[in-house]
Amino acid sequence: MTEKPASEITTTGLRVPRKLLVNDLVSGLIMAIVTIPGAIANGVLAGVNPVAVVGLLIIVLILIINRTRLEKFSFAIAVVLMTMLVAWLQPETAAIVSDISEIPRSLPKPNLPDLSLVPAMILPALIIAIIALVQAAGVSSSIPNPDGDYPDPSGDFRGQGAGNFVMGFFGGIPAGGSLSGTSLIQNIGGKSRWANIFTGIFAVIAVMLIAPFIEAIPMATLAGLLIVVGFGMIKWPRIETVLHTGRVSTAIMIITFIFTLFTPLQVAVAVGVALHIIVYIYRSAEAVRLERVLLLEDGTMVEESLPKVLPSGEIVSILPVGSLFFAGAAEFEEHLPEIGDAHRTVVIIGLRDRDEVGSTFINIIRRYTKQLLAQDNKLMLGGMNDKVIEQLARTDLLDLIGEENIFPVEKQYGAALKKAVVAAQQWIDAGPSNGAHIS
Repeated sequence: MTEKPASEITTTGLRVPRKLLVNDLVSGLIMAIVTIPGAIANGVLAGVNPVAVVGLLIIVLILIINRTRLEKFSFAIAVVLMTMLVAWLQPETAAIVSDISEIPRSLPKPNLPDLSLVPAMILPALIIAIIALVQAAGVSSSIPNPDGDYPDPSGDFRGQGAGNFVMGFFGGIPAGGSLSGTSLIQNIGGKSRWANIFTGIFAVIAVMLIAPFIEAIPMATLAGLLIVVGFGMIKWPRIETVLHTGRVSTAIMIITFIFTLFTPLQVAVAVGVALHIIVYIYRSAEAVRLERVLLLEDGTMVEESLPKVLPSGEIVSILPVGSLFFAGAAEFEEHLPEIGDAHRTVVIIGLRDRDEVGSTFINIIRRYTKQLLAQDNKLMLGGMNDKVIEQLARTDLLDLIGEENIFPVEKQYGAALKKAVVAAQQWIDAGPSNGAHIS
């Protein structure tokens, strides 16, 4: 069985060279464009909205050119051809750029900002900055770098901040990461960050030399161009992944999409971020669980369910799983075993891999420690790093628990917990103390 040449396309059993097929499509489009004026004159397109015709034509033109060797220039060629066509036909209802705003013939001059507006602009500026940073992070994560390097959000933020700061002295408006702009640059052949630099240079040249032509571009042409760019930005595999992930993720995607259609983009982004934060807090609390860790005689450790009430004279080692911030800390407190009538019991809480803890968690530990000490019990903390120990010292919780009951993290996994278990057993074997210390 012989393979067909890559340059041929089979249509209804016939082999048609790809080049011939593309040429026929381009010729057909040109013929259609040439015959439009006569069709309008003869009333064939009477009653048809010229704006819709222009928008549809540029979409078709871009799609056809994308199948040729000129695909890197499809947007530019389509815009030029449609601008010439509209200038020729001059339909009354087809708005052009000059109807919206006049293109300046010179570069912007430096202009010091009005400092009297600073108090009123602080809150809006903060909101815009947050949204712009979120958009920039979204662009970095959704569109990979052509050279294969991982995105650097911090570098993006620094560049974005520096650019907006300088732009403010020239009367510019805040700018952030743009999915449509990034996709457009990729579609016209951009391969590196230099594409953005040259885009700015060409924009300056365009303003200085061809401003009249830019003013003549039909708005419908730009709308059709953005439709092509927007459709190309849709990541169908990612949508499918979200749909298969769960109902909550699907609901957030749909709600954000609806807000994108009917509200400004920054509002839609803010709504999507807010929904994700709410879901994250809820899931963080829902995912918190506590496991009891038992140290066997051979040195291995096993997990089992945590008792609801502490037994007397035993060691109860607790390993929290999940976030211990905000609602997660409250969930942690609810899962802690009740003290009941327990006496001479040691509770060990493992906090390995916790870089820091919140004030809510510290207050929970403070309350639980006082309840334990009131009945001659003890609390120990294992796997603590220096930062968490410093937090306990600053909040006076270290004095309440006792430095001898804090076991810093060690390289060997479980070593701090084993030392805590040995110390706890020695304390239990030592017998009752003369009194409990509560502060």
